[in-house]
Amino acid sequence: MDLADVLSGMDISGRLFCGSSDKKITLRDMSFDGCVFRGTDMSRVSFERVSLTDCLFEDVRCVNLSFDGMSLRRVVFRDSYLAGLSLQKAGVYDVSFEDCKAPYMNVARSKLKNVKFSSTDMRESFFLETAMDNVLFSETELCSSEIADTSFKGIDVSDCGIEGLRIDLFSVRGMIIDPLQAADLVRLLGVDFAKKE
Repeated sequence: MDLADVLSGMDISGRLFCGSSDKKITLRDMSFDGCVFRGTDMSRVSFERVSLTDCLFEDVRCVNLSFDGMSLRRVVFRDSYLAGLSLQKAGVYDVSFEDCKAPYMNVARSKLKNVKFSSTDMRESFFLETAMDNVLFSETELCSSEIADTSFKGIDVSDCGIEGLRIDLFSVRGMIIDPLQAADLVRLLGVDFAKKE
């Protein structure tokens, strides 16, 4: 099925979406259940008040795609380019991001439960006032990202890139890191390294 043939208000189940559209597509007040989006450029697609359940996004390309205010349940994003993906005020449950390029992701005032980020590039992403329960980061790049009022207590980032991470003391408390990463976070304490001559 082509996304250009979908009408707002429809509830779509068990469909495969391939190909891309040259025209702007806005989908609102609807649900996708058990759908697969494969090899699709979704840069001209926008979602409003849409729910996604049991869906797969594979080899998808999008820039600044917004899932703001949406519900995502049991959704997999795999081998996709998701630059600027926005998940503001979203409910994200049992979702995984696998081998994706997702720099500049915006996760603000959302709820993440049972979410996995593996081998995903999330450079310069932003987390704000987000509740996280059983969230896993594995071999994920968080370099130059910003985290504020989002507790990473018990979250293991020891095999992730965190160079240039900007994080407040509340958010970093209880984060699990590799000892070699301590130098990247010690400046949060207001200390600096001595310069040896």
